[in-house]
Amino acid sequence: MERVKGAIRRIATSPAFALAIFSIFSSSSTADETLAAHFTIHFVETHDRLDPDPIAGISRAVTIEAVLTHDGHVHEANTAEVRKGRYFAADRGQNDAQLGDTSARAVWRVEGANKLQRLVVGKQFIAIADVEIGKAGTCSVQVKFVLEKGFGDVVMRRRDNGQMARFSLPTVTSASCSIQ
Repeated sequence: MERVKGAIRRIATSPAFALAIFSIFSSSSTADETLAAHFTIHFVETHDRLDPDPIAGISRAVTIEAVLTHDGHVHEANTAEVRKGRYFAADRGQNDAQLGDTSARAVWRVEGANKLQRLVVGKQFIAIADVEIGKAGTCSVQVKFVLEKGFGDVVMRRRDNGQMARFSLPTVTSASCSIQ
């Protein structure tokens, strides 16, 4: 983990960082310090609850509203809605950090010119969103979940009763991105 934190710190101070920030804000002709890029990332993932009380096909829709400022600060608000049959639950969260800040719940970092990455490290998995900024204010996103080495499933609290349970690794069924 320390190796990952060191790599993130190097990326946040690299020339690619400056180029990526410049490319995101280059459409503006002013040097307004309030200038910010507003990203919306939306994805849907499915997973199963495993034995001893299995349920297949649980769907979770996640929306992340992120604001990236000219100085590399990221503020995000996110919503996750879980649905299965008549069951529905929603969670809301927030995260404020600088690009590359490894102490944040969601770590945003620069991966290269026009590329950002959002990482959330869980106990058994890592959620990765790779965002690519296109021309004329467009973006695309690829979202994936990766199990940590040595794990075969994910252990988390059940939404309906708070008890710990085993779940399959989420599979992303759709993902989209927009920049306002």
